[in-house]
Amino acid sequence: MILYRKSWSIYISGRKWITHILAVCFSCCMLIGKSFSQTGNIKFIFGDIKQFCIAVIVFFGFYILFDVAITLLYVYINEKSEEKEKSIKIKWIEEHYFAFSFLCMLLCWSPYILCYLPGSVPHDGYWQLNMAFGINPLTNHHPWVITFIYGVVMRIGRYISDNFGIFMIVAIFTVIEILCYASVCNSLKKWGASKKVYIGTLVFFSVVPAFGGYAQAVIKDNIFTALLALFFIIYIDICIQHGKNIEIKKMVILFLVGMMVCLSRNNGVYIVIPSMVCLILYVQKERSRYVILLICLMVCYQGLEGYVAPQLGVEKGSVKEVLSIPFQQTARYIKEYPEEVTLKEKKAINDILSYDGIKENYNPEISDFVKNTFREGSEDKLDEYFKVWFEMFLKTSNGIYRSYIK
Repeated sequence: MILYRKSWSIYISGRKWITHILAVCFSCCMLIGKSFSQTGNIKFIFGDIKQFCIAVIVFFGFYILFDVAITLLYVYINEKSEEKEKSIKIKWIEEHYFAFSFLCMLLCWSPYILCYLPGSVPHDGYWQLNMAFGINPLTNHHPWVITFIYGVVMRIGRYISDNFGIFMIVAIFTVIEILCYASVCNSLKKWGASKKVYIGTLVFFSVVPAFGGYAQAVIKDNIFTALLALFFIIYIDICIQHGKNIEIKKMVILFLVGMMVCLSRNNGVYIVIPSMVCLILYVQKERSRYVILLICLMVCYQGLEGYVAPQLGVEKGSVKEVLSIPFQQTARYIKEYPEEVTLKEKKAINDILSYDGIKENYNPEISDFVKNTFREGSEDKLDEYFKVWFEMFLKTSNGIYRSYIK
């Protein structure tokens, strides 16, 4: 009872508008997630009046839980930041925050790496290694540059053993990823962010399993995410200094990291190019330099993908890889409204995908089962498919939205 009263008094005195907003956001996410987890759609929330009332009660339950927890955490962090700093250790950390961040993440990620020694190889990583060694055809289905790097490192490691080759890949990519995230933490500190922000960011990268847990896996998504974070840290730094003359060195680094983002995942280019266009519109000084940088980036990327890759025997990846979302939406429509699909629509879909296959294999959380029914060589029929997709969208956009959320 004493603990409850003390916690309640801290909560009442420490409430802020930001804690309420965060609690609302987390509660909405939990409610939507629960709905899809339980029913596969949003009927848990909007099924009928009775169900809506239940959802409102659940929402307020989550809200109270999150609001109290976030407020107590907020008060605790504030109190800790106001305590007198212990000079020697704190001073070293403040002066070497990049190194401190690197060591913290390395320490926190090590249990995952040690538990899974020499490292796990998921399906995508296994496929890339097979391509690197000529077992599977070499295509750009997965980014070919990463595939080549996997192959080189694995060949070196195999002089000792296959397992050591896997460990070398995991170790090298883990170090690169930690360097990227340490740069994020260090940049926040340099920009003058409050202690709770840059320490909180370090804690986030160190303890959230999505980072350390995946570091031990041979998969392209890890390095892509880390490089993307580094790209935007450099990008934001340039935006902050947009009224000043930016060093050529920083622009070269932005170019190199942007190229690595584009080459580490096939959809990376769709993030980097629009971001560079926005940067050109935003900067006030030396705009022509950024235009040249963008042109160089596009020319280099196209040169690597359009000329170098074919010369190395890399075949183009399938168009199905960029159509996961519309394919999933089509599959959900067929699953939920089979009686509304006309013969014309069925034919247009079946020309692109296996109609019966996607109806049976649709998984709202994984697109592979649907896109793997794509009929290669049917690209010329995509126009007709998209007409049907849009007609379905107009008939019932609700199902389309739900498949996108999933």
